Amino acid sequence: MSNNIPLQVTAAAGGVAEVRDHQGFSRCWVIIHHPNGWDTHYYHLKGVPDTLDGKTVHPGDPLGWAGQPLSDPPSGTETCGTGSANFRHLHFVLFHNGVPVPIDGTSMGGYTVHATGGNYCGYWTRDRDGATVTPRGGCGAQPSLLNNELVPTREPLADGNFVRTANGNVFRIAGGAPIHVRSWAPFGGPQPYSDITYEQFGQLRGYPRDGTQLSRAGSGQVYVVVGGTPLAVSACRIGSTNFCDRVIPVDPGAIDGFDHLTRVPVDGTAITSAQDGTVWTFAGGAPLQAWSCQFGEVNLCANAVAVDREAVDRLDHMNPVPADGTRIKAADDATVYVVAGGAPIPTSSCRIGGQDFCSNVVTVHPRAIAARDHLTAQPNPGTRLTLVQSGRVVMYDNGRCVPAGDGLSVAIDETHSPCR
Repeated sequence: MSNNIPLQVTAAAGGVAEVRDHQGFSRCWVIIHHPNGWDTHYYHLKGVPDTLDGKTVHPGDPLGWAGQPLSDPPSGTETCGTGSANFRHLHFVLFHNGVPVPIDGTSMGGYTVHATGGNYCGYWTRDRDGATVTPRGGCGAQPSLLNNELVPTREPLADGNFVRTANGNVFRIAGGAPIHVRSWAPFGGPQPYSDITYEQFGQLRGYPRDGTQLSRAGSGQVYVVVGGTPLAVSACRIGSTNFCDRVIPVDPGAIDGFDHLTRVPVDGTAITSAQDGTVWTFAGGAPLQAWSCQFGEVNLCANAVAVDREAVDRLDHMNPVPADGTRIKAADDATVYVVAGGAPIPTSSCRIGGQDFCSNVVTVHPRAIAARDHLTAQPNPGTRLTLVQSGRVVMYDNGRCVPAGDGLSVAIDETHSPCR
């Protein structure tokens, strides 16, 4: 991809992640160890989570971002490795029992790779129609291909299939995740299913990938999944978006019970209104508006999922303000804020005492903080605060803070305490 377009890298299949440093760069190389001796390597990465090493990942889980490697002469300094100086890209390698495996003719994400001349020479075709999507004579990484053409297969774990685990539980695969089938009744009676192992089940996603379309079997209400949460849509077609072209009916009880679904979208999920293009970023379950997309290398609109604006207006499966303890920062500023009772309270440094304020921070539009979009100017009355420097626990009450007893509280920087 070009230097100005972020490209998120996700796991091709499930397994255990190993994170490596190389050439003086930290966390620039990820290896996923899959069952039966298979490994996939992802090289030239940046932004790999510091908690990824040793973690079990599922197909489609994010691993980091494609970086700009060094070249000869050097021009990119974001990540390890050498090669193509003019754009970010991923170096992907497949191994079996420690031996590199050629990927010529392999289908990945709905495209098939074709090798031609020497190293880095080849092209891609699209599986659904055979169309060539990159130059046949090209050598070097092609900066125009995005794996977004996933097509249905006959594999048991493909979207839409029913599977049964060894304990007798039945699930329907949707967006790579298993959605529990509590009853066959909504589906008009028993349906064909495949038996799978616990190992196969463990390779599935924790919740459906963004943009997955679900419906309540038997009733037809359609939802689009964003950050693991099913947001209802009021019509199949809104503007240029068709919300009903890839719908997977699932058990209504699974939607109501949030089975392999989240109650609010996970932090950092971006959505865009199908009606007018407005973009929001989720922080602590609340949608904070992004009035513009790009701030240096930060793109607040990257991977935004189209939704029905009515879902945002009525806060369908959303919080009116971020949950207590949510950490946010403006895209153009390093200051981290801790949300307490709806109010963003700034911190003076990342670590105060034993408290780390800079982990799990969500980057949002500066105006969202300045204009208090889905935020409040002061904490809601009754909000309990722990003042980190002194260790005091207080309750906020319209500008005053009174001593509070035991119970849940939000740790804040006492330097910026709202107490008067």
